[in-house]
Amino acid sequence: MEAIMDEPEEQGEMSKTPEEVVAQVLSSTKFLQNAGLQSVAAKRSSKSEYVARVHELEAEVLAEKQGAAAQQDKVEVLEVPRDKQKEEIKALKKHAEENDAIL
Repeated sequence: MEAIMDEPEEQGEMSKTPEEVVAQVLSSTKFLQNAGLQSVAAKRSSKSEYVARVHELEAEVLAEKQGAAAQQDKVEVLEVPRDKQKEEIKALKKHAEENDAIL
């Protein structure tokens, strides 16, 4: 990698970034295959596979949004009793203070 970084640039050519060098080295080695991050066979996905994956991801996003909405509904339902409890506690504290003042 250092050798690639130290290569002189041709006139008008930008020097390679560290990310570009790493990508170049990893694509030319079997590291990703050995690490199980890339299959041995070159992956050439068809357009229909990409479209299917997009639909799958859109369905996941929709399901997450619906789950989030359901959670928000639960939170709102729980907030009502909590607010009522706060009011009751406030009233009880006031009543206790009044009783302490009488004693």
